[in-house]
Amino acid sequence: MNRPLKNQVKEYFGQYELTSNQLQELESAQENVQKGKIARGYVRYGSIVAASLIIFALIGYFWRITPRQMNLESLPQEIAYHHNKKMDSEIKTHSYPELKTFLTKLDFNLIHSKRLPSDEWELLGGRYCSLQGRLAAQIKIKNKKDNKVYTLYQLAIPEDIDSPIKSFEAYSGGAKVKIWSENDLLLGIAGDE
Repeated sequence: MNRPLKNQVKEYFGQYELTSNQLQELESAQENVQKGKIARGYVRYGSIVAASLIIFALIGYFWRITPRQMNLESLPQEIAYHHNKKMDSEIKTHSYPELKTFLTKLDFNLIHSKRLPSDEWELLGGRYCSLQGRLAAQIKIKNKKDNKVYTLYQLAIPEDIDSPIKSFEAYSGGAKVKIWSENDLLLGIAGDE
């Protein structure tokens, strides 16, 4: 169900490997430098590219070996921060299964929470987001009673949390945030106070 962060990071940085053509171009550029045919600007550019690759490789290595623990105490502030950005949904839909077909990078299935029944809440759409370095779904929903738009977050419960997550509420940045667990997911909803 959950893919470890290590695999996700490895997959992400694996996309940025140099192709054989790019390696040949770098070797060719090095030969031209030795022959004095490349201006100093190209040499600087190659150095910047090489340094950038080394930096990305080091960041990827240290990111991969550093355990990232979920901090439930700071989660309401992070949820409120994302909610307050008021970002539009990238996918506009009223169906959770349809939303899941577009959010294919999620390593969990979106759920229609029992706490948000369809007769009271309307799904508007969603997008990807990141909560504490983990890929999550950011879902816009509308309360049919007060016509206010709320932001719902769904995230796979991290493996480093071994005790059940108790429901709690918090206020942060002008938003009221509720957090609970349901079907092996961590859910949070934020709305303007």
